[in-house]
Amino acid sequence: MTGTSYTTANSNVTTNGTCLAWNYWVDYGNASTAANTWVYWNDSTTYIPCNLQFKDQHLVSWEPETEEQKQLRLVSEELARVAEQERLEKQRQAEEKALQLLLDNLEENQVEIFKKTGCFVVTSQSGKKYRINKGRSSNVEELKEDGTTEKRMCFHPELWVPDYDTMLAQKLMLEFSEQEARRVANFS
Repeated sequence: MTGTSYTTANSNVTTNGTCLAWNYWVDYGNASTAANTWVYWNDSTTYIPCNLQFKDQHLVSWEPETEEQKQLRLVSEELARVAEQERLEKQRQAEEKALQLLLDNLEENQVEIFKKTGCFVVTSQSGKKYRINKGRSSNVEELKEDGTTEKRMCFHPELWVPDYDTMLAQKLMLEFSEQEARRVANFS
């Protein structure tokens, strides 16, 4: 649909009297642009003849679902629901195993702190202390001597693993390969 229009600060009307909306292009001279629409729309001293080219409107027809289509849809939805439940159960079991593995590899005092706060402190071979919080990214804090955070570190396995597995990997890396952990980490 194309029509001539003029634009002022108070109106945006085609010659047939219809109001215009945002989703059109302003076509003037040899160029088309949507970026200048606001400027021309609000310029109270300028009248700009332009052609409006509305986007094609695609009408979608809807036909009632046949009984066979309904049954197929219901079976498909049920299969998807069951698959999602199985996925969530596997994820829950993986988290449970990862938590147990982490707890088995923490010292008694770390376990106590972890159960109270959800984090634990690791001392590297260089003597530097790090707090590992639950999570995957930016969950490691390099600590100052007074226990406050100096920097946050982000390093984790490339593939997704449960958070507790990530925390164990970070703990082992800081304890036994601190320089490599610092080399690959992002700091903030």
